[in-house]
Amino acid sequence: MVSTDKNFQDPARDEILSLDHLPPLAFATVRLIELASDPDLEIAELASVIELDPPLTARVLSLANSAYFGQRTPIVSVRRAIVQVLGLDRVRSLCLVMALAGSFNTRRCRDFNIDDYWLHALLTAAVAAAIGRRVGNAQELPIDSLYLCGLLQNIGVLVLVHVRPVEMSRVYAAVEKDRTLDRLCVEQDLLGIDHRQAGEWLAFHWHLPEVVVRTLGNIADPGYQGEHAAVVDIVRAASRWADDCLNSKESTLSVAGVAEETSHSVQEEVLGRLKRLRALAGAFTQRVPV
Repeated sequence: MVSTDKNFQDPARDEILSLDHLPPLAFATVRLIELASDPDLEIAELASVIELDPPLTARVLSLANSAYFGQRTPIVSVRRAIVQVLGLDRVRSLCLVMALAGSFNTRRCRDFNIDDYWLHALLTAAVAAAIGRRVGNAQELPIDSLYLCGLLQNIGVLVLVHVRPVEMSRVYAAVEKDRTLDRLCVEQDLLGIDHRQAGEWLAFHWHLPEVVVRTLGNIADPGYQGEHAAVVDIVRAASRWADDCLNSKESTLSVAGVAEETSHSVQEEVLGRLKRLRALAGAFTQRVPV
């Protein structure tokens, strides 16, 4: 259990993160949260939960049929999307993230770019999972947790964009004008809270898996040595590299405890998929018929 004593008792934060501002979670989303940590989850059960939510079902099918996966024949059922294209763990993570993100209205924030948000999330998740695949057996890293935490590590942005769209537009404008500014500091100055803190609060409040709460709460702390520290370190490094990639900065992926040649291999792999990841990010945001 995560203590909220040090993080969530500031009056400004309490006002911004009032439950009155957050929409109630749909039943399907609640079930997806419950299934997030279920090691015995079966395809039929996951498919049945997804199908409770028609927009989510449509989005899963849209992803499965996107250019990223290059299917020659249309995928017309959630079960086939899981079995033939996406895989159980990926669908579980993607659906949970899409369902949670769908709770927020981001259109009122003029300077927020939802395509860039999803591309950053997908880049971070792809890098984190690729590292996990290469070193996971030696370090006992949970690849599915790395992917999920990579997707969710910036979800606090959606909270603040939903609750304070005008102030967040000012944040984006300020950082765009002066790239030397630390966005977390600008958020603190204008809102009294930053998106890392908001994300941790959200993960705690919505009872997301503990590894997600720990990652969101400590990703900005390079000195963190607590439980799930290896996951936190990898997601932090992946997120920073994704930042540089989106800002067209030359950057070398570097992860504590991971060999340089392994990090380089991951970087080259993900860069080789960048165009397809952009297309996949677009599939997250396009409107699909339901």
